[in-house]
Amino acid sequence: MDYKEVSKLSPNGSAGIIHIYLNQGGNLRRIFLKGYIYPFLIALGLALAVWHKVEDFRTFLVSLNDQLLSLLPNLLGFNLGAYTLFVGFGGRELLLIISDYKDKNNRSLYQKNSAIFAFCIMIQFTTLLISYCLKIFLELKITAPTAEIARITNYSVIVILLFLSLTSLYVLKDLIVNIFNLSQKYHMLLFYEKLKNKATKEKEEKLNP
Repeated sequence: MDYKEVSKLSPNGSAGIIHIYLNQGGNLRRIFLKGYIYPFLIALGLALAVWHKVEDFRTFLVSLNDQLLSLLPNLLGFNLGAYTLFVGFGGRELLLIISDYKDKNNRSLYQKNSAIFAFCIMIQFTTLLISYCLKIFLELKITAPTAEIARITNYSVIVILLFLSLTSLYVLKDLIVNIFNLSQKYHMLLFYEKLKNKATKEKEEKLNP
């Protein structure tokens, strides 16, 4: 396999992240098939509760958005730190092992792990960006033509924020599994190295009793 072939198997940018993460190309259907329909259903249930229980949608929207702005930067910073450690400070022996192209889609375990980190961070970044822009818009205190339009608009934004925020939390599951799998690979490498050293030591003892 030459450099050009490896380059073809290493797509870049946001499209590359989605393509590798979803395994066979990116589309909304595959995102839902990978489990993101669950935060959608939870968001839908919460949205129905908000519709029946909350009278002032704008006040609820401001409160929800403020909570996201206080939570997401810390979450995003932690995940960026973990991603940096994975890419920049992983053990060379482990990285060499997980860089082999072994699956049917010619994706290495390294690419898959990297794509999981990047996709989760991208979801959280998108949510934070929307939340920040919404904060500015709410501060402008723009009034709608009618109270009914304002009510529907505020409710629609609440539904979107609920889905994005729950998705941002739900992707932590993938990160946890990802980190655990990496730790298992590292454990396997260390255990193999231990067995190898033990066998070498026993061989030396036999040759030099």
